[in-house]
Amino acid sequence: MQFLQNVSLKSKTTLQMRSNAAWYGEARSAEDVLEAVMFARERQLPILVLGGGSNLVLSSDIDGLVLANRISGCELTNEKVRLGAGENWHEFVSQATRQGIGGFENLALIPGNVGAAPMQNIGAYGLELADRFISLNAINLDSGESVTFDRSDCRFGYRESLFKQERLWCIISMELEPSDELRASYPGVHSWLQDHELEATHESIYKAVCEIRTSKLPDVLSHPNAGSFFKNPVVAVSVSEALQQSYPSLPSFPDSTGVKLSAAWLIEQAGLKGTAEGGFLVSEQHALVITHDGTSHFAELHRLIDRIRSRVLERFGVELEVEPTIYPG
Repeated sequence: MQFLQNVSLKSKTTLQMRSNAAWYGEARSAEDVLEAVMFARERQLPILVLGGGSNLVLSSDIDGLVLANRISGCELTNEKVRLGAGENWHEFVSQATRQGIGGFENLALIPGNVGAAPMQNIGAYGLELADRFISLNAINLDSGESVTFDRSDCRFGYRESLFKQERLWCIISMELEPSDELRASYPGVHSWLQDHELEATHESIYKAVCEIRTSKLPDVLSHPNAGSFFKNPVVAVSVSEALQQSYPSLPSFPDSTGVKLSAAWLIEQAGLKGTAEGGFLVSEQHALVITHDGTSHFAELHRLIDRIRSRVLERFGVELEVEPTIYPG
C-alpha cells in the first residue's frame, strides 16, 4: 500500500467539506487493511474508514489515517449475494435487477458503497438492509482480528448498527439473501405504479424508486449533499395522535416502537426550506437535504443544524436527530 501525507478530502465526500487527512491510503484487500492497521499502530494514529463519502460530515482536519475502502467483489445468484465493501451500492442493485435477482429494488439509488449499508442499516420505501442481511466479515482496527457477524450481532436499528456506534471495524464483505417478495405498498411507490398502469414486479418497483428519488432529491454532482440529513423521528402513539389533531396532513407511519413522522414535512412546515448559513442551504427541492457550495466550514453547518432542530422543537415539540456521521464527533 501507499500511504500519502496531507491529502485533501474535499472531493472524497459528497458534501465536499474542507478537510485534510494527515495520512491517507486505499485498501483493495483484507491484507491491505491489516497493513494499514500495523502502519497506524506504529505511529499511534486513529483510523477513519472512508467509503463513498455520502453519509459523512467532516468537521475538521483528520489527525490520523484515513483508509479508503476499495475492496471489490460481486457474486450474484438467486440464493445468495456476496459483495466486497468497496462496491457501489446502486450499481449492485441495478445489476441484480437486470439479472432478475429480486429483493433489493426498493433500495435503488441510495448513494454510497456496500460497506456503509450495514453501518447505517440503510432503508427506503418500506425495506431495510436488515431484512435481506445474512452476515458480514470485518477486521477489528485495534487488534487486526477478522470477525464474522450475523444479523443479531450487528444490533441493527433505525439507521443504526454496532458499526456506527463502535467505529472499531473495517467491513470487508457482506452476504445478502435475495427474495421474491414484492414491497410495493409504500404510498409513493404504489401511486407511481398506479399512474403508470404497471403491475408490481422487481423491475417496475426499481423503476418507480429511481424515478421518485430522481424527481425529489437534488443531484449530488451539481448540488453537493449528504443525502437525508435528519432521521424521521419516532414518537409515542399519544404524541402522534396529538400532533395529527393539530396538523391532519402530517405524514406518519407505524413503527415497531411507536409512530414515525416525516422529518421533511416538519422542517418544511417550520418554514425552513431555503434557509441558508454561509454556503449551506436547506434545499428548496427537498427539505431533508442540506446542500453545500463547497466554500464553507463546519461551524456554519453546525449553526444551521441548531437552527433547524430548535425551530422544529419549538413548533412541534419533536426532536430531530442528525442522520450522517459527523467526524470527529
